Amino acid sequence: SSAFLSRAFLGKVDLQEVDLRGAFLKDATLEGADLRGADLSLANLQGANFGGANLKSSVLSQTNLNGADLHGVNLMGVDLRQGNLSGANLRNAYLCHANLREADLSSAFLSRAFLGKVDLQEVDLRGAFLKDATLEGADLRGADLSLANLQGANFRGANLTGADLSGTRAFGANFTGATLTGTCLQDWQTNSATRLNDTICEYVYLQKDAGQRYPHGKNFAPGEFARQFQKVRESLELMVADGIDWQAFAIAFQDLQIKYGGSEISIQALEIQEDGTLAIRIYVPSETDRSALLASFERDYQAAISALDKQYRSKFNVGDEHIFRYRQHSTDLLELVKWARERSPF
Repeated sequence: SSAFLSRAFLGKVDLQEVDLRGAFLKDATLEGADLRGADLSLANLQGANFGGANLKSSVLSQTNLNGADLHGVNLMGVDLRQGNLSGANLRNAYLCHANLREADLSSAFLSRAFLGKVDLQEVDLRGAFLKDATLEGADLRGADLSLANLQGANFRGANLTGADLSGTRAFGANFTGATLTGTCLQDWQTNSATRLNDTICEYVYLQKDAGQRYPHGKNFAPGEFARQFQKVRESLELMVADGIDWQAFAIAFQDLQIKYGGSEISIQALEIQEDGTLAIRIYVPSETDRSALLASFERDYQAAISALDKQYRSKFNVGDEHIFRYRQHSTDLLELVKWARERSPF
């Protein structure tokens, strides 16, 4: 215990049940090491590399793992209470039944990590990257998830009572059967793919610091929270004839997103019809005024084309016939698919 092992190479070493309490292992290499049952409490493991290591049932309470690489590591049943994992790489890590109560996971990378049934009470997850993570049945009471990326994360059956979800990006997240009573939802971002089926929620706060309780003076009736907060989208077709000018389309489509719901408007499908017209099917919020949206897109698209045509004439000193031929040959579906993916919330 209390050994000084900074930058030490301990790759593939058998360290089962070793006493490393308070050890100084900053920037040490422990790739592939067997640390099952080891006691690393109060140790300094800042920046240490645990790639492929086995830490099952080890003790890491109050340990400094700031910026450590724990990518894909087996942390099943590990005691990480009050540990500092800020900025740590925990992508694809397996944390089933781990105890992370009061741990600091702010800005940690937890994409595709398995946190099913994990104790995450009062955990600091501010700004954490939890895209496609599994938190099914996790205890997140009082956790701070503000500004976290929860895109595609699975919270089925999780307990989020009193959690802070302000500013979270929860596109496509699954909250089916989760408890959301007392959560703060200020500026949280959801879409129609966010699942709120059978959620348990008596009330929420629409501002931080328990401000603006909703509903005021009463509780949600069963199912009412989901009905009020679930977003629904419908499809709508944009028709573009005579080829498509990608710059003009990008300008018009981005204007459309700004005017009518941001990331709630996205491309669903593309189809070239028999007459050569390109049909672009998009998702829009169900409450959208469809005729106004179509008219707005047409105006913005034509305005963008006119502005770009003017630039094209000035730069290349050509006439309308050359511009028309250019546009006829610019219908490239691969370009649109690439463009759409770069801007998709999924």
